[in-house]
Amino acid sequence: MGLWLGNGPFFAYRQKVPAPFRTFGYPKALANVRLEYDDGSFEDIVTDADWKITAEGPLGANNEYDGEIYDARREQTGWSEPGFDDAAWRRAQLVEAPGGKLQAQMLEPQRVTETLRPVPSPSRVRASSWSISGRPSTAG
Repeated sequence: MGLWLGNGPFFAYRQKVPAPFRTFGYPKALANVRLEYDDGSFEDIVTDADWKITAEGPLGANNEYDGEIYDARREQTGWSEPGFDDAAWRRAQLVEAPGGKLQAQMLEPQRVTETLRPVPSPSRVRASSWSISGRPSTAG
């Protein structure tokens, strides 16, 4: 099992155009996935110091203001599959839990309400890069 963490609004690193919003540091994960088997037994998969991390994946940055920087040349085929060679990855660093009480956010479930089709507008930025814009904006 693997997780893919993006910056999102929690660490919206904006070097070129600074913005006055709060940041919470590098992305972090807390997960407990319980697998229940037909025989009634179960297994918990939890995030802990046995997990490994890398910053060498294709997702460079992302947030709702600046969009996403994705470099497909940096994809690591099979990274979330058994047998993947993660020898170059580092061990996850355990961090202090945030203060307060952990509780679920009582929100409507996410679901598809509309399918938007992109407006084809690719333009070559340089020999190996394209810029693709889609409308309408769905941020915010």
